[in-house]
Amino acid sequence: MAGSWGAQHLAEVEDQHGTGSGSAAIRQLVETGIKAANDAQQAARIASKGTDQKEYPFVTDAGKCPRQVWFSLKNVEQTEPLTTDSYVNFGVGHAVEDWLAATLEARGAEIVREYSIKHLHKGVIVSGRVDFIVTLPEMNSLIELKTTSSRAMGFMLRNKEAGKADHRKQLNLYLHFSQLSLIEGRMYDTAYLVYVAKDATRREPTIHAFEVKYDRDAAMADLDNLAEIA
Repeated sequence: MAGSWGAQHLAEVEDQHGTGSGSAAIRQLVETGIKAANDAQQAARIASKGTDQKEYPFVTDAGKCPRQVWFSLKNVEQTEPLTTDSYVNFGVGHAVEDWLAATLEARGAEIVREYSIKHLHKGVIVSGRVDFIVTLPEMNSLIELKTTSSRAMGFMLRNKEAGKADHRKQLNLYLHFSQLSLIEGRMYDTAYLVYVAKDATRREPTIHAFEVKYDRDAAMADLDNLAEIA
C-alpha cells in the first residue's frame, strides 16, 4: 500500500515525522570524528606518498563512467561530496569485514586481508586491493566483500544479476593479476563476490555469494579502457 512503512523510504518518514531529540547532537559528534579521522588519513597518505592526490586509476574504476574516472584522476573536487551517512555506511562495511575475517579464522582459514597490487599496463599504473585471500583445505580463493541493503539485494536477485557488473569487473581484474603472479605468487581461476545485506530482518537471508570465473579477454578490455582514460 502506498505510504506504508514497507514502501516508504526512511528519509521520507523522517521528513514527515521528525527524528529523535538527540539526533542533531550525536550527528555533530560523528561528523567531527569523521573529519578528525579523515585528516589523520590524509596526513598519513602525504607522509608515505608525498601527496594526497590520486595519481593513477584504481581497479574499482572499472565499469564506472569514463568521465567520472577522468575527473577523479584530475583530482577535481566532487560536486556531491560524501555525506555523514555515507561515511557511517563505510564504517559499517569495515566492521562487517572484521567480523567475517574473525569468523573465517575461527573456522581454520588462513586469511590475507587488503592485499595491495600495482600493475603497469600500456604505460599506466592500475592499483587495486583484494579484500580477502582465503586458504582452507577445501577452498583456496579470493573473496571480495560488499555490504548492501536488503532492497538492493532483492533488486539484483529479481533481475537475475549475479552481483553488480562493476563489482564483477573488479574481481575479474584481481583474478587476472593472480594469473600474472601478482597476488601471493598464486593463480586463481575462480573468486567469490560476497554481499552481506546489513539491514536484513529476521528470517531474511543475509549472505549472498556469486562465483566469478576468470575471463582474460574481459580483463584486458577493462585494463585497456582504464589506460585510455588515464
